[in-house]
Formats: sequence, structure tokens, C-alpha cells
Amino acid sequence: MIKKSIIILQRLGIKNCLPFFYKRVFSVEHFYLLKRNLNEPINEIKFRITYSLEKIKEGDWNEISEVLKSADVATQKEYLRRFFFYTAGFNNCYVLKNKNGEIACILWIVYPSENEKLRKHYKSDIFLLKQNEVLLENLFTLPKFRGFGFSPVLTSELLKLAKNEGYLTAIAIIYSMKDRITSMNDMMNIGFKISKLIKEYRLLGLLWRVK
Repeated sequence: MIKKSIIILQRLGIKNCLPFFYKRVFSVEHFYLLKRNLNEPINEIKFRITYSLEKIKEGDWNEISEVLKSADVATQKEYLRRFFFYTAGFNNCYVLKNKNGEIACILWIVYPSENEKLRKHYKSDIFLLKQNEVLLENLFTLPKFRGFGFSPVLTSELLKLAKNEGYLTAIAIIYSMKDRITSMNDMMNIGFKISKLIKEYRLLGLLWRVK
């Protein structure tokens, strides 16, 4: 926890860290749980940009960190959330790269065998997966590549991966903030449907989630 706090301070600076820590004292969040039936066809997305799909490597984190050094505070927070998710032991992270090898976006696929890690990370059983489910989590597109359609392409690729591995359902989480409207539309366009709205309450380190 101390090491994590030091990284946050180094990345954001003291002033920008205060809202981050205040949020842990008290906050109310809303987010949507989406589901996608993998028995339904996964349509090919028309995408003219040449890309490659790879599992993330340690060196990729260094590249992402360097690219985002001058990014705004909101983007820095998004990066830190993903970095801490990876260091929590969720290693099935994939990157989409352009023809020059630049990382455009990243996304995790989480399996039922990782339920204990999910319970520990989210401090709840609400995201635990059934044996035929996978979770697609923490989609993040680097600023330079936003608006080109990389995110739905990466999501579609991981849906195919899950389907080929025999899973029947994919789950995704979308936080219901105004700047997530594009993400929600992208997910709906590739077959996800809203399953439920969940409210999250934090108070003095305690956490409640209500379906």
C-alpha cells in the first residue's frame, strides 16, 4: 500500500493526489455490467489500419509510461488504474499495435480461475465469474490513437479468443460517467447488452456494492 501511494504521488504530484485519496474516504460510483452471448456471431469490424495483437510484455509498460508522461491528470489516473491491475496479478493483458509497433490500446481478459484475485482486488464477490464466463476489463486507448476505432477491434479480437477457448459469455464493466458514452456505444455495437446497474459506496475504507 505504501509503495502504491508513492507511485501515485510521483506520477500525479501532491496537489493532484488529494482528490484521489479523498475518494477513498467517501465516494459514490455507478457502473453498468454488460454481457455478451458468445454463441452469437462475432462480426468482423471493417478496419483499414494494419495492426497486430500481442500479449503485453514488461517492456511495454515502460513504453506506455514514457508516452503518457506529459498526459493530463485524468489520463494519468487511468494509466495507474491499469498498471495496478496488472501488478495485482492479472497478467492476461493484450495490446493492439499499429504497423510501426506503437501501442494503441490495451485490454484484459480475466478467467474464472482468477476469481480469488477478483475478490481480493475488488473487495467483493460481485464480479466473480461462472466457469463458462470471462471478464473483459480495463480497456484503455492511448490518447494519440483515440477516435480511430482501435478499442472495438481489440475487444472483438478478445471475444473471438474467449469463444475459441470454449467460453459462452463475456462480461464487461462500463462506468456510467458522461465521458464513457462512446465506450458504451462501442460495446453495444459489438453485441453487448446491459445486464444491470450497480452502485458502489465507499466510506472510510469500507466498500458496499448494491445491484
